[in-house]
Amino acid sequence: LMLDFYGMELVDEKTGQVKRSKNYKDRYFNLNTSGHNYLRISRILKCLGITGFEHYKKPLIKHFLTELLKESELNNIMSSCIRYWLPTLRNEGELKEMEKYITELTGKTVSSRYYEKETENWASVVIDENHNTRVF
Repeated sequence: LMLDFYGMELVDEKTGQVKRSKNYKDRYFNLNTSGHNYLRISRILKCLGITGFEHYKKPLIKHFLTELLKESELNNIMSSCIRYWLPTLRNEGELKEMEKYITELTGKTVSSRYYEKETENWASVVIDENHNTRVF
């Protein structure tokens, strides 16, 4: 549902591969001009990890990076993509893979100094029935 809203569609349920949908031009225009959607995307990425769909995050981020850096679409997402969406990848190998992909597309190096890797985030905190907080 949200992929369609953003002008995308799921190609492969197993791998999480995403592509542009037929109506992408209007949807991308909206996404490019409505920055409030970027916070929604951050929440979607975090929720994917919490609900057992971690494997969908990297392909979605890779699609955003491709549209931004290779296709010159979605030009306004750069800051959110680097500062907020990349750090949602909890697998260090996937994060490094995306950093390498950025370098391949731009010739520039991006590293964790451009963002804060979340060491303790809401995804690693459990609140029990007595409202006690535990970090795992």
